[in-house]
Amino acid sequence: MLSGTIENAESPYLYLLYESTPGVRLKDSSRIVDNKFQFKGSILEPTDAMLRENSSVFLNGKVIADETNMNMVSIYLEKGTMTAHVVHDDFRSIKISGSKSQDENVKLTNSLIPFQARIFALKDAIKQSRTDKAPKEKIDSLENLENKAGKETWAAIQKFIYENPDSYVSADELCSFRNLWPFDTVKHLFDNLNPEIKKSRDGQKVANLIRETELASVGTMAHDFSGSELNGEKIKLSDFRGKYVLIDFWGSWCAPCRIGNPHLIELYNQYKDRNFEIIGVATDDKEVPWRKAVEKDKIGIWKNILDTDEASRGSAIAHKYAVHSFPTKILIDKQGKIIGRFKGDDGEKLEELLAQRLK
Repeated sequence: MLSGTIENAESPYLYLLYESTPGVRLKDSSRIVDNKFQFKGSILEPTDAMLRENSSVFLNGKVIADETNMNMVSIYLEKGTMTAHVVHDDFRSIKISGSKSQDENVKLTNSLIPFQARIFALKDAIKQSRTDKAPKEKIDSLENLENKAGKETWAAIQKFIYENPDSYVSADELCSFRNLWPFDTVKHLFDNLNPEIKKSRDGQKVANLIRETELASVGTMAHDFSGSELNGEKIKLSDFRGKYVLIDFWGSWCAPCRIGNPHLIELYNQYKDRNFEIIGVATDDKEVPWRKAVEKDKIGIWKNILDTDEASRGSAIAHKYAVHSFPTKILIDKQGKIIGRFKGDDGEKLEELLAQRLK
């Protein structure tokens, strides 16, 4: 049970959104009477939830961004009795007792404040620089600083997870970033969690990712697949045995993927005469956007196939290779063995490996 008081409420209700059982997301409401509210329900384990004064992300017909909405806050529910005090327009100052996980969440949140303040300041500076049409060098420098601050934030979260292996908050954070962080980092942090936390809802999601990824990890044989090129010609991965093959998982909808295409073209032109091939595997739902993107980005110089499995309504090849974030690139050697997996901006590591193998 969660009961408490609210100051200066402007709505007759408060709303609580949480997952009661795996896959079942609930939206509960409590009428505010004499500045008091109460929620009753059941959960299987400590669970993250959203407490908010407005019932949706819309207010007066406009979308309220989570980061600017002062009348919502993320909290952790636990079995038993919890009490809370919250203030309208300042939900993030909420005071809660009866939840060990919430105490840990506050500890983590407070540790991230300096990093997030820096990121917001840099975002504002970048926006202003673009408005002022500042030199590209200045904008690039600010963006590099923003990326650095983002990585420092990630490092702080990883430190918390490692130092709090018995926390459900650690499992939640690791689950949230499991598709963004390097696989080795995710596995290292997961292995450090205590058995109970590994068995939690979020812990099991991470465990599933690890199992899937290990089936297509560095050192394993690449799964064969087939597809039709732009011209309708059928190709199979095994057709390219004897060559180094870079599988580029991307999509016409993926901005980072397409921003990286000019550099990928440079790499292709550098190594194409050294038994090197690229197979672009696009995860678009429809063929037309894929074809237009290939033409616009001028990447029809290598093999391109569309990864849409109509039967499962998903991406069959991406699933085989445990690809959940884009861009992801997988390098395969002449014998068909995976020798590298690269996420996002791991471009330098890919270049280093290509330089070593394709001298």
